[in-house]
Amino acid sequence: MSDHRALFAETLFLYADFPTDWPKDFVIITPYPTTGESWSAEKLAAQVQAFEAGLRALGCRMHPVTGTSADLVHQEPGWAVPLSPEVARALAIAYRQWAYFSVSGQQLTLIPALADWEPLPMGDWSARRR
Repeated sequence: MSDHRALFAETLFLYADFPTDWPKDFVIITPYPTTGESWSAEKLAAQVQAFEAGLRALGCRMHPVTGTSADLVHQEPGWAVPLSPEVARALAIAYRQWAYFSVSGQQLTLIPALADWEPLPMGDWSARRR
């Protein structure tokens, strides 16, 4: 497992309760740089704004979810969004993501976007909540 994949595999999630009518299948995606780049605060803010505008233009429901390291030091705010696998992958690639997360029937899977990995099943989604 590459170093990046191993880091993704340890991700935990911070989030408020989902609405009761939230779909059982959704993705968790963030516009934050995961390709090893360091961005200025201005560039990052512009990326986040463009990402949110893109989701709204698609008519997506969005629920805030922050991916975090186990020690809570590294955190990346993102969104849970009910998207088809094709749209989710295209969005992740457009926003330069190594990977994103998919939740299907409470099962969490790490899905590659720019990375050359196989999808990684990660178990029960709710077990990763902090």
